[in-house]
Amino acid sequence: MNNLESGTTGPRVADGGSTREVVLDLVAQADTPLTIEQVATRLGRHANTVRVHLEALVASGQLTRQPLEKAGRGRPAWTYAPAPDALPPADYRHLAVVLADAVRATAGDPAEAAQRIGRQWGARMCAHRESPAQPSRDAATGQVIADLERMGFDPERYSHSEIRLRACPLIDAARDNRDVVCGIHQGMLQTIAETAGASGRLTLEPFGAPSACVVHVPA
Repeated sequence: MNNLESGTTGPRVADGGSTREVVLDLVAQADTPLTIEQVATRLGRHANTVRVHLEALVASGQLTRQPLEKAGRGRPAWTYAPAPDALPPADYRHLAVVLADAVRATAGDPAEAAQRIGRQWGARMCAHRESPAQPSRDAATGQVIADLERMGFDPERYSHSEIRLRACPLIDAARDNRDVVCGIHQGMLQTIAETAGASGRLTLEPFGAPSACVVHVPA
């Protein structure tokens, strides 16, 4: 796994690095869905390389994939487009930087304010979810992982009590405002876990493992 910069540790940008970011930005800005060949031609990259990045972006929920209708036999080509609820990635990251700066500049306790914002965010995410009939740590952990995957954190269940986040969609903002951005994520994850039936405090350890942040799940 590539680090953010040579000699540093921490999660990578959620798109998997500069090539994936360029691929995502190109598809997001296109007027119509693009095929692998169209993306490869516009970027001057090999189609196989482009295919890997496009499929990873589909898996993370940032792009959608549909078959291209064509006459005749043979396997149809796929077309790729932004997911319906996806913001343009560069704009999203820039907005996050501005908002993190604003929290730091205006809050008396930026870290506490960040966790409060994160809990409000999590509450909105979980507003229409039903409480589990039989709460368990495994069920709560599964819900946390599913939400992290959907949001582009590339989570890995490293152990029974540890989830490693190998990507961060807000890494640009976290570089200068770690306590704010990571505090927001902490509050959001805590609310998701509690809604899914977890007891105890879930903790987020920024850059707690090589090339990853670590979520510690309570027993």
